[in-house]
Amino acid sequence: MGYFDCEYNALGMDKPGVLVTNEESKVLAMLNGPFEPSGSIINLYSGTVRATVLGSTETRTQYAAMQESIEMILSDIIYLRDYPRCVLDIKVYVISSGQNILPAIINAISVLLLNAGIQMKGILLSVSDHAAHATSGYVYADKKYQKVLQIGPQSQDNISELDDLLERMVYSLKEDYKKDWNISIHK
Repeated sequence: MGYFDCEYNALGMDKPGVLVTNEESKVLAMLNGPFEPSGSIINLYSGTVRATVLGSTETRTQYAAMQESIEMILSDIIYLRDYPRCVLDIKVYVISSGQNILPAIINAISVLLLNAGIQMKGILLSVSDHAAHATSGYVYADKKYQKVLQIGPQSQDNISELDDLLERMVYSLKEDYKKDWNISIHK
């Protein structure tokens, strides 16, 4: 795992936003919601996740393909029943992209949701295996990792890399979130 840095309140105190630098990629993630839409309600009994990834025009189709995978993962790990009739609208702006843009996007969304206090089944982490040209996504809960995403060829799970990323995320979180989540690294 390379460099990971997170700056909270990137959009001011009234709107959840994080600026994440993950190796050579830099993304700004913001959350609108949870809110009830003014038009028709999508689901009366649980919330809905919308994720939009925006960047340069050359990579627009690449980001559009990522959005569906990201929305599916988030719909699985967020307790959407806690947000009936609501929409969680996540926007990610790619400021600079490198080989690891998908892990940077996923990790930015993860710390954004943690910072906003959104109820989740675990912490979403993503790492990239540059040699195999693969990206893996995991959920950390109950002191173990569960793979939820594999893009590219199957790569070997590197638990020490995941532990390092989790430790960097936990270090960047505020103390009250650490207590609420009972986050501890297993060694």
